[in-house]
Amino acid sequence: MTEQRKRNSIRAARLLLSLLGAAFLTGCGGADTEEVQDALSDGVITVGILDGEDAYATKTGDVYVGIEPEILEEAGASSGCTVTYRAAASSAELMALLDSGEIEVAAGRLTEQESYTATHLSTRNYGKSGLYLLVPKHLYTDSLAGFSEGNIGISGSIPEAILSGLPGMEALQQAVYDDAAALAADLEGGVIKAGIVTEREALSVLRSGASLRAAELRNSPRLPEVFYLPNTAEYTTLRSELNTAINSYLNRQEE
Repeated sequence: MTEQRKRNSIRAARLLLSLLGAAFLTGCGGADTEEVQDALSDGVITVGILDGEDAYATKTGDVYVGIEPEILEEAGASSGCTVTYRAAASSAELMALLDSGEIEVAAGRLTEQESYTATHLSTRNYGKSGLYLLVPKHLYTDSLAGFSEGNIGISGSIPEAILSGLPGMEALQQAVYDDAAALAADLEGGVIKAGIVTEREALSVLRSGASLRAAELRNSPRLPEVFYLPNTAEYTTLRSELNTAINSYLNRQEE
């Protein structure tokens, strides 16, 4: 059995014990103090991460660098745990890995939204970013004005409550995409007239060589970005460690 499969089996057993109320909390140091098994007890924090090739997360060789790894490694060090990474190709894949128990933390500039927070634990935000408008390269606009005819592509990673608050959205025909690359392909093919995506998705589309233009949407709201964890009691200590590391990171930015 591989080391990863062993860890997955351990996590599945922990979840069952937690639901039955039959486990006891042991921290990384091994002291029994509560009636719930703590996620830090095996000394490993398994993180699912997106390589955004930006300041938040970039893979250099075999190492991830950036804001997210900096926070995660600090949380690991403070709890005496090793952080290991599992690459994901999209936010949808990231959350699927989290729900299957293959990872313990989802890191990918994921926005704080009710569809996730209702079923998962989340940290405080460690960053905020705006929404971006993708349009054909010959257009120069940062506004939804003029797109009342034809479909507009919407990234599925953007919270519905945020979209509904954008001026003019009610007049648009909207098509939701789980994959920003598919949205970009349809935009280049004329299937949709424009697309609304996150900052990281816009950067990814432009890096791919798509013949499109991106601009931050005028009067865009700022979307809080958080880490997500499984919604069970064994992960509350890990969330606390992450929040402490986030606070430390944000304090450093103010110095």
